[in-house]
Amino acid sequence: VPHDVKEYPGAGHAFLNDHLPAEVPAMMRLATRILGARYDEEAATDARRRIVEFFAVHLGGRAD
Repeated sequence: VPHDVKEYPGAGHAFLNDHLPAEVPAMMRLATRILGARYDEEAATDARRRIVEFFAVHLGGRAD
């Protein structure tokens, strides 16, 4: 099974979520604050690049 796994030490849960506060329900804002879940720009940039590349190779028909 093709896969691509990478851990981002220091990046917590929800590190890809870069929503504006007004877009997030108040209860979720409170929960993320309590849990320490926050956006991590460096990890998110790398993860998004890897996701798009993986999808292009395995779902887009591109041969590498």
